[in-house]
Amino acid sequence: MTESATVFNVAPFYVDDIWELQTNYSYAADLAADAAYQLRDNIDQLILAYGSAVGVSALGYSGAGATTFITTGTTANLTAIPATTGGTSGSIERVFSQARRWLQSGNVTDAGDWIAVLPPSLIAKIGEYTADKGFNTADSILRNGFTGDFLGFHVYVSNNLPASKAIIGKKGAIDLILQSDIKMQIKEEPKKLGRNFIPWTVYGAGILTKNKLRTLNVMITA
Repeated sequence: MTESATVFNVAPFYVDDIWELQTNYSYAADLAADAAYQLRDNIDQLILAYGSAVGVSALGYSGAGATTFITTGTTANLTAIPATTGGTSGSIERVFSQARRWLQSGNVTDAGDWIAVLPPSLIAKIGEYTADKGFNTADSILRNGFTGDFLGFHVYVSNNLPASKAIIGKKGAIDLILQSDIKMQIKEEPKKLGRNFIPWTVYGAGILTKNKLRTLNVMITA
């Protein structure tokens, strides 16, 4: 397994007892929930950046006039696919069909667990495409916060993908190595009427060599 560097994250904050008396609600609980969200968001960023950088197969454009899809084991000489809602070689449905073709050619089994992690701009393209075609999935995508199924893939939205990148492949191909889940330490602050709250976690990411062919690093813009 290839692994990323171990990451240690903290999101400390201080709560004064007087603040809680004046606000009349659990100020510390709200800050703790926000700190936990920030730590989980950092984990999400690492996994997605790792998945789009560590030797996974690349899907993009290559050739004269950037009109030909190509999938290789490297990002060399590939340019981002300009996804549209239909009618061109870069249309959003063709991106998915080419991804399916590559996964099948690599003998990646489809057990209903193929996924696509896309930025909001590409989710919007899917919504436009399905609405234009009159598919029932258009309503479910919009209703469920722009997540749902599209052309046989479970689609997820994330703001944490690197610029002009998406990840398509088999669920679970990228492993989260969670050495310590989010924990909270609470320490008294000397000479103050309050406490320091220190939420922390230790984690990394990993991908088995065989899983590199199960994950597509898609270079794409909307």
